Amino acid sequence: MTEEEWLTTTSFGQLLSNFANREYFPESERKLRLLVCAHCRRTESSSSYRDRQRLAVAEAFADGAASRGQLLAGRAVNPGKEVDTYEAFLWAATYPSDGKPSRNSVIVPALNYFQCLLYQSRLGYEVGYIRDIFENPFRPTVFSPEWHTDTVVALARQMYESRDFSAMPILADALQDAGCDNTDVLDHCRGPSPHVRGCWVVDLVLGKQ
Repeated sequence: MTEEEWLTTTSFGQLLSNFANREYFPESERKLRLLVCAHCRRTESSSSYRDRQRLAVAEAFADGAASRGQLLAGRAVNPGKEVDTYEAFLWAATYPSDGKPSRNSVIVPALNYFQCLLYQSRLGYEVGYIRDIFENPFRPTVFSPEWHTDTVVALARQMYESRDFSAMPILADALQDAGCDNTDVLDHCRGPSPHVRGCWVVDLVLGKQ
């Protein structure tokens, strides 16, 4: 994949292959789990209270705030061949791991289910999620310590914890006030892309990987 393809493609499959073809992708353990969680959040209005609790634990596990035992305690049942269901993605989101990024972690079930739904042309909106969660791999951002002002950090933390990212343009203004002149960062905050937990700009502000 080229940088132009990363920035312009509307093909979820093309972006998906960027991960599937990597033998080791350090960010995938946390960020792919959050990508699956974002899909679940999109459809959680039809889920049960227990499922929402499972999802909250999966997100907490991704951030190191829940143990493997807690994740296993609420483990969703493997739906087998029934991939076009909320439960299938919840199963991928709650897939246990030992905390070491590997091909045996959440990456495998996540990619498998996304691939299955890809053939059904059901994942157009996920292109925006991928670009929100995964920074342009061809042009990584060097985030200056001076940009971590109290206002910037407070805005990012509030959005992350509430899952309400409507203040992203305000975050852009605060970053610019702090001296940030990186167009990739500012454009991402002010652009039309959806924002979810794992957003690469918010992660940079909060020091998450």
